[in-house]
Amino acid sequence: MNTDGLKKALFVLGLAAVSSCGEKYVEGVWTDEFPQIEYAELAEHSQFETDEIKMPVEMAFAGGRLLFRNFSGEHFISVFDAEKGTFLSDMAPRGTGPDEFLFVTSMCGQGEGLSLYDSNLGRIFHAESADGSYGDASYTSIPVPVDSARFCSPLDVFPVRDGVYCVSGLIDGGRFVLLDSTATEISRFGRYPEQDKLLKDFSYIALGFGFQGVRACNASGDRMAFADGMGATFQFYDLHDPSRPSLLC
Repeated sequence: MNTDGLKKALFVLGLAAVSSCGEKYVEGVWTDEFPQIEYAELAEHSQFETDEIKMPVEMAFAGGRLLFRNFSGEHFISVFDAEKGTFLSDMAPRGTGPDEFLFVTSMCGQGEGLSLYDSNLGRIFHAESADGSYGDASYTSIPVPVDSARFCSPLDVFPVRDGVYCVSGLIDGGRFVLLDSTATEISRFGRYPEQDKLLKDFSYIALGFGFQGVRACNASGDRMAFADGMGATFQFYDLHDPSRPSLLC
């Protein structure tokens, strides 16, 4: 996809939110908040070594690398050179030993490294690689607590910016939780779509399962876009002050 095409796609994303934005919507505002991805054109012309692609369910960029999160296989993640498409390594091995993973449910580029969330271990991992191939990946991690007093069971955890993580999942009293670098809760925020009056009869557990989706943050990490898995709604949040996130649209 070229730059113009990507901007048009983001413009359509913004248009899809008009029904919920009302007068708050300003033409072009969302394409300004989420500029074109650096590798958008690059990936289109790369010829990938398809024999090394397993069963990918998610894709991410990190430090010039294209990473696929695999549904099956001995490793959760396969790493490719984003420009040439050549296979570099597998990482995040499955297992119960040191630097092994039980169930990686999300990943996201974080600076020159990669952030992973293992829902079975309940930990956020940050992976770094000295040579950029991730075959030598080293990991640091922090636990993500399950709050039993104010129920919070994370399904996805991803970095918003340095020192701030966002949790989506089964959350009482909000749709998302922001955590600091020690996984201490900063705030709960967000609400589920209000178009369907029947939603008021569902518990936060049913809503949490039903409205998981995909997310994106802008470069500065003070804006987040979230589209639910049913594709019916888009929401945009201001995360400039993590103690007081607000719904933009």
